[in-house]
Amino acid sequence: MCGIFFCVENSLPDSNDPCPFRLKKQVEECLRRRGPDGRCNLTRAIPSCHSTSQSHVMHMHGHTLQLQGPLTLQPMVDSQGNMLMWNGEIFAGEIKVRNGENDGLTLLSRLGSCRSDDDVPLLMSKVKGPWSLIYWREESKTLIFGRDYFGRRSLLWNFSSGRFSLSSVALRSLSPNEVWEEVPADGLYMLQFAKESFSLIDIRFDLFPWRQCRSVPPPPDSGGDIAQSGSEGDIPTDTRVHRRETLPPLVEPLNRDISIGCHITEEELACAAAQLIDVLGEAVQRRVTNVPMRKPHFSTEGDGIQERCSHRDPASVAVLFSGGIDSMVLAALSDRFIPADQPIDLLNVAFEKRQKAPQKKKKKKKGPVAPPQTEDSDRYLVPDRVTGRSGLKELQSLNPERVWNMVEINVTVGELKAARQDRIGDLVYPLTSVLDDSIGCALWFASRGQGVIYHPGSDEEGPPHTSRAKVLLSGLGADEQLAGYARHRVHFNKDGWPGLLSQLEMELGRISSRNMGRDDRIISDHSREARFPYLDEDVVSYLNSLPVHLKADLSLPRGEGEKRLLRVAARKIGLTDSTTLPKRAIQFGSRIAKLENAVQKGSDVCDRLLLDQTG
Repeated sequence: MCGIFFCVENSLPDSNDPCPFRLKKQVEECLRRRGPDGRCNLTRAIPSCHSTSQSHVMHMHGHTLQLQGPLTLQPMVDSQGNMLMWNGEIFAGEIKVRNGENDGLTLLSRLGSCRSDDDVPLLMSKVKGPWSLIYWREESKTLIFGRDYFGRRSLLWNFSSGRFSLSSVALRSLSPNEVWEEVPADGLYMLQFAKESFSLIDIRFDLFPWRQCRSVPPPPDSGGDIAQSGSEGDIPTDTRVHRRETLPPLVEPLNRDISIGCHITEEELACAAAQLIDVLGEAVQRRVTNVPMRKPHFSTEGDGIQERCSHRDPASVAVLFSGGIDSMVLAALSDRFIPADQPIDLLNVAFEKRQKAPQKKKKKKKGPVAPPQTEDSDRYLVPDRVTGRSGLKELQSLNPERVWNMVEINVTVGELKAARQDRIGDLVYPLTSVLDDSIGCALWFASRGQGVIYHPGSDEEGPPHTSRAKVLLSGLGADEQLAGYARHRVHFNKDGWPGLLSQLEMELGRISSRNMGRDDRIISDHSREARFPYLDEDVVSYLNSLPVHLKADLSLPRGEGEKRLLRVAARKIGLTDSTTLPKRAIQFGSRIAKLENAVQKGSDVCDRLLLDQTG
C-alpha cells in the first residue's frame, strides 16, 4: 500500500525555475502516513513532439508501505524509461508473484514487455487484487491510469488550467482550481502526449472500460465520444472520453435465475456453504499470510505509542470487529492461517453516549427510587461493544490457545470533533454526506487501533494497547452480495425476487463510488492496508454464480434470512450465537449516528465536513 501523486503541467520556457510545481506540505504528510517506509520524488520533462504543440513537465511523488518483498521506492523506473506508481497487491491472476518478490517490480517488468499502449489495459484486466495505478510508457509518451474493478484503492483527479493531477488523497479547499473528484473505477484511462492535438486545456482521454462497468453507454450518434458531466467522478464538460475496446471480465456475471419452483434442501444449502468456506478461506489466506511485522518504533501520532504496546507480542493482522457475523467469520478463518504464536487484534470502536440534559426537579412521589445514572465505563457500552465481547468469547472457545486481543477503542465527543477538523474531513473528501462522515469517523478511530485490552470477567480497565498490524481485514462486501441491509428486505417485500436481484446488482455496481475510495483513504491514514476478502474476485464470482435464493431468503425473520448462506457457513466452522445476529451498520452499532445531529438523513450534505467559508 502506498501514497502516490502525479502532476503534469505546461512547461515555462523562460522560467529560471525548472520545477515550478510545489506539492503542498499537508498533502505530502497525508501521503507519508499512507507510506511511511520510504519516499522518492521525480521530475521529468516531456519535450514537444510537434512544432505546434506545448512541452510539459511531469512530477511524481511516491510513499511506500512495505508489504511484499524488499523495500522498493516509487516511482519505479525500468531500463526503457517506463515509470510505474503502484498502490496495490497482486493476489492472483495471470501475473505470478513468488514469495519474497516485490509485486510492483514484477508488474513493471511485465508492463515493459507490452508491445503497444493497448496491451497495458489488457494486461491489467488479468490482475486479481486491489490496486490503483499510474504508468508512464516512455516509447509512446503515453500516461495510463485507473483503479481496479471494485475501486478498492483510492485515486483522485484534478483538472485546472494547464495542469492535470492524480493523487491517492487530497485536501478540501475553497479555491475553484483545487476541486478534486474520485477517478471512476470504470476502466483504464489513457492520455497520449504524442498526439498533435494534445492539450492540457482540452484534455481527451481514451477509456478501456471494464465489462459490466457502471458507466452510462455513449449515445448512438456520438461515435464513441462522450462528454461526462454531473456524474460521480465528474469530468469537466470540456473534457472528452473516447471509448475503446471493452476489457474482459474478471468476475462471473450475476445469476439472474428466479425460477424458484422447488424447495431448497438442507443438503443443497450445506453444500453451497461448504464451497463458500473453501473459496472465502482461500481469499483470507492470500490476505493474512507472509505479512511483515511492523518495526517496534512505529508511531502514527508521535506520542510514544511504542510504549503503549511493547508489553505484548505484536499482531501482524487486525480485524475491524463488531462481533457481527461478517467480522466473526473473517476472524475465525484468519485463525486457520495465521501462525499460532501470533495474536490477532480485534478492533472494536464505541462513541460515548450523549449525556441527557438535566431535567427540572419534580415533587417526590411515593414508590421505589429510580436507579442511579450509569457509571463512567458504561458510557461506551454500545451495541457493537456488547456483541464484540460476546464474539470474543466465541473465538476464545473456538481456539483457546490463540491470543485474541480485543482492543476497545473509546472515543469522546471532543476527540471526534478535533480529529474530524484536523484529519478526517480531508480523508473523506471529496465525499460530503452525513453517511460518509459517520462511517468515515468510525473507521478512522477503529483503524487507528488505539484503546485498551478487554479481559472478560474483570471489572478493571485493561492495559492500554495500540495495534501494530500492517494489514486490516474488513467485512465490506458481504451485505452487498448476500442481502444484508434492511433496504434489501424492503425491495423484496415490494417487488419479490426480481426486485431483490436488481438491488443486489446495483449495490455491487456502485460500491466503488460509494465506499471503497473513502474507506481506503481513511484506513491508510494509519499506515495500514485495508483488505476485503468478501470482494476477492473468486469470492464474488462464486456468489454471483449462485441463484439468489441460495444466498438469502428474506421471507424468513431478521437474523436468519439475510445472509442465510453465510450464517450456515459460520455454523459449519464452529460459530454459535453470532450466527443469529441481525445486521447493524457501524454508524449505529458504534453509536456515532446518535452522538451529534440525529435528525439529519444519511444522504444530506454534512456541514461538519465543510470548510468555513467566512474565515
